[in-house]
Amino acid sequence: MSDVNQSPLPPQTPNQAPAPVNPMPPTTQKSTSAAGIVALILGVIAVVFSFIPIINNFAIILGVIGLVLAIVAIVATKKNGKKKGRGLAIAGLVLTVVALVISFAMQAAASSAIDDATKSLSSSTSQSAESDDSKANEKTSGEQKNKGDLANAHASIESVAKSNNDYEGKPTILLTIKWKNTSDTNQSAMSALNPKVYQNKKTLDTAIYTSAPKGYDQLDETNEIKAGAETTTVLAYTLDDASADVEVELSDLLDNSASIVRTFKL
Repeated sequence: MSDVNQSPLPPQTPNQAPAPVNPMPPTTQKSTSAAGIVALILGVIAVVFSFIPIINNFAIILGVIGLVLAIVAIVATKKNGKKKGRGLAIAGLVLTVVALVISFAMQAAASSAIDDATKSLSSSTSQSAESDDSKANEKTSGEQKNKGDLANAHASIESVAKSNNDYEGKPTILLTIKWKNTSDTNQSAMSALNPKVYQNKKTLDTAIYTSAPKGYDQLDETNEIKAGAETTTVLAYTLDDASADVEVELSDLLDNSASIVRTFKL
């Protein structure tokens, strides 16, 4: 048999290790910005508190802190930043700004309301004072019966009584007045009361006695009393008619806007 031609087998080479495959670089997972989360929470709380008077002072503090954290979070979550959660940071920024605006607006409104209330109270007090002054003026102006207030005195016309005849033998009366010096200076009955006595619409003259009745002092009309003091003054007048009514009128010597009158039957 002839030999069959066979192609030579390739030389065997030792087993070779497979070429190493370059691994994919590990991907890093970004974490959510804690500053953005806190800013959002503070923004929500600040908005709620911003509507409540006084407490919105606390809302302003939270708003400022949240605003700072929101800005920090926005910077950290930019395109090449190390954190994620940019939307949270922006939402926190918006809420904190809104909270600050509302808080300041509410405080301005409260301040305005307080100012208005203060002005109203002041106006009411002023009107009350004016009303009191008006009442006081009403009290010390016009004609008053029997007793009342004059510019410098509070007086009461107490009585008129027949008395001894004067030095000419004419009938007389004694007029008794109780009064208080309401001014801040010394006053006499002549200046503070300026007494006038009428009969048949004519003024009566001051009586002059040879022997003064008991309880009468002709200097009473000019004697002064101190501010705030009270006294009783007795005055004497000569009658023109022993039976006609006697009308007494008191008024300040320099200010006759107020008067006190009383009529007596003899």
